[in-house]
Amino acid sequence: MDLHRAYGLTIDSALPLRGLQTVGETAEAVVDVVVERGRVEEVPGNGSWQRFGPGRACLAWEGTCAIAIESGRRVVVDAITADLDLVDQVLLGPAMALLLQQRGRYPLHASAVQIGSTAVVFAGDSGAGKSSIGLALRQRGHRILADDICALECRSGTTSLWQGPGSIRSWPDALTSIGVAPDAYEPLHDGTAKKLVVLDQAETEGVENPRVSRIYALRKSPSIERRALEGLEKVLTLLRHVCYPELVGGARGPEALLQDCLAIADTIDVTLVQQDAHYSASTEFLDQVEREALSVSSS
Repeated sequence: MDLHRAYGLTIDSALPLRGLQTVGETAEAVVDVVVERGRVEEVPGNGSWQRFGPGRACLAWEGTCAIAIESGRRVVVDAITADLDLVDQVLLGPAMALLLQQRGRYPLHASAVQIGSTAVVFAGDSGAGKSSIGLALRQRGHRILADDICALECRSGTTSLWQGPGSIRSWPDALTSIGVAPDAYEPLHDGTAKKLVVLDQAETEGVENPRVSRIYALRKSPSIERRALEGLEKVLTLLRHVCYPELVGGARGPEALLQDCLAIADTIDVTLVQQDAHYSASTEFLDQVEREALSVSSS
């Protein structure tokens, strides 16, 4: 079976992982994460729940699956439904965010694009336009690095981003806004209209851990505002957009999550962008993003 690659990790999975880039299995391959089927003993019964202990996090989605994540290296999936596409959404969503936090990476609810030699990140609530911005910049010739979950890591005063799965999970209206036909792509699963856009293999090769130059915090508002965030407001914005905040704080504890956030806030610029129009349709905004990123790449 082929191995998968995402967030700088080589993953050996007994379940299909839709949208993840594959790498050939070789004798030299070092597996970082193993995903296997099994029994999650902590399951108390029906319903959705989460439970945390030293090096082990467990969560369950009612009627879907229970998942245990151990020390960022082993994932046990106890599937309830036969719809593995639905299980895949939990595995590559909240379970992946927990695994990344266990490994000391900060899972930001965001998309990321490489412009020049650096990564530009777009954080925001669901529906803010993160994926459509990534697709719009892709049409301008830039490489999409991550979508939905951005794995950030701060080392030696530099914040870098680990390249994501090699796919985008986009709503049909976001695709339509940039002139792409939604019907050309399959839905994530039967219960959603969201589409899975798998990137070409060539788009996912060559770079894996670029430096982050800036994070744009996107907000929809009738008023237009663009300004640099500083101090406590910057930190609170990064905390606001952490993936699944009710979960990831339990992976290593809220103190570790806050320390990661403070380290990131110290090393990169965060810009609040507030407007009413769709960001991906704003030529002026996309031009600004390119100018700012290229100025950093050339410095």
